[in-house]
Amino acid sequence: MTRSKRTHRWLPILGALVAVVAGVSSVAAVEPHAKPLRFSKAQIRIEMNQTGNDAGIQMLIDGEGWEHASVYTPGGNRVLNVKARGSVGILGLTELFFESEEPSLDELPLEDLLQMFPEGRYRIVGETSEGRDIVGGAVLSHDIPSGPNVVSPLEGATTDADNTVIDWDPVIEPAGIIITGYQLIVELPEPLRVFSVDLPPSVTALTVPVGFLEPDTGYKFEVLAIAEGGNQTITEGTFTTAP
Repeated sequence: MTRSKRTHRWLPILGALVAVVAGVSSVAAVEPHAKPLRFSKAQIRIEMNQTGNDAGIQMLIDGEGWEHASVYTPGGNRVLNVKARGSVGILGLTELFFESEEPSLDELPLEDLLQMFPEGRYRIVGETSEGRDIVGGAVLSHDIPSGPNVVSPLEGATTDADNTVIDWDPVIEPAGIIITGYQLIVELPEPLRVFSVDLPPSVTALTVPVGFLEPDTGYKFEVLAIAEGGNQTITEGTFTTAP
């Protein structure tokens, strides 16, 4: 994203001093009740790992040069407070992505997580590095898709490095869920190499590009089902390419 230059916080003060020296009786100032700016992007979602049996919250906030932001639940409880200081505060933040710890569902059942993060609109209130108010919001849904059922490769299977097809059944559960897309990630853990692609809901199989996989090597992969509203569920798997 290309961002415009921001005026440093001390420039309005310098401008005021110059105006006084020039004999001007009044200077322009920022309106005390100027309309708040808005965050350009705000998203909140639940991510479940069906294979790992865990879940957590993820959030993305994006805006032009903000210094402080607080996030409030639909009931008004503050769940996040971010404050930039020093050089970062002067420059201002732009994009912030975070994800919570993802405890096992045996430790924190899903119904308890959903109670901690009720569905509805989460309000974001902040301030820019120039002192302007900046606001936004994101809607959290409790519609969580089932994890994709991977048809191939079977867990731990041996595949052809030049013809590894990852195939899964369309996600149709729970009843009424609307899937807006899938994401496929294939990873070589050491040294780290990652192939990642976003797919439309009509595509449920993909051949890993020739040249990415090496013979006689173990790989991890994830297939994510992404529902309307942004919640997503992961199914993990592994395979090894033939020598």
